[in-house]
Amino acid sequence: LGVIMFVVVTGAMPFRLAVFNDMFYSYIMKGDYEEFWKKRNIKLSQNFMQLFNSMVAFDPIQRPSLAEIKESQWMSEGNYSIDNFYLLREECVKRLNVVQRKKAKKNTTNKKK
Repeated sequence: LGVIMFVVVTGAMPFRLAVFNDMFYSYIMKGDYEEFWKKRNIKLSQNFMQLFNSMVAFDPIQRPSLAEIKESQWMSEGNYSIDNFYLLREECVKRLNVVQRKKAKKNTTNKKK
């Protein structure tokens, strides 16, 4: 859930692969969130970063429950009206279309080879 939240908010994956030699994932495994955010170089609210950090804690026992996520500071910051939902959905559809066009272009290029 933390990874999905990160993608929705930033438009990028938090790490490439869930393996130790992935730089960003290794920071999460070690609990070195300060270095993770420093290397990501993304400006996000402190409340978002704290929630993400807790949701991706390497030890599942340390991760918050769904109720705790709903009650988090970051969740209470936003205005989650139905209008915002449709704007978010529209943005997700636009991003999906971009990805699909890139994949189609790559497949066309590969077939020509």
